[in-house]
Amino acid sequence: MATYAGAVGTVGPIVLPKDYVNGAFETGTISGTVKTQTAPLTLVPTFCKVVMFRDHDHQPIYEKWTDPVTGAYSFSGMDKHLSYTVIAFHPTLAYRAVLADGVFPT
Repeated sequence: MATYAGAVGTVGPIVLPKDYVNGAFETGTISGTVKTQTAPLTLVPTFCKVVMFRDHDHQPIYEKWTDPVTGAYSFSGMDKHLSYTVIAFHPTLAYRAVLADGVFPT
C-alpha cells in the first residue's frame, strides 16, 4: 500500500494526495452497468442513481445517474491505490439498493 502525505493534485471534483512512493498518482476508471431482474434470467438496463465512496474513510466521492438506455455508469480519474464502494439506488425506491465493495480502478 502506498503512503500518502503532503502535496495534492486535482482530479475531477476531488483532491487526491500525491503518491510519494510511485511519483505522480496513477488514475483509473470504475465502470459498470445496473440491471433489474424482471423475470427469471431476464435483465433489463435500469436508470438509477449511483454513488461511489472511498473505502478507507467512507467519504462519498461521486454521484451520478446511469444512462437511461444502457444502465451504464463510469467514474474516471480515480486513484488506483485506493478501493471504493459503488451503490446503486432505484429512483422510486421500488427495489433495494445494490452495492459492490472493494472495487479498484483499472
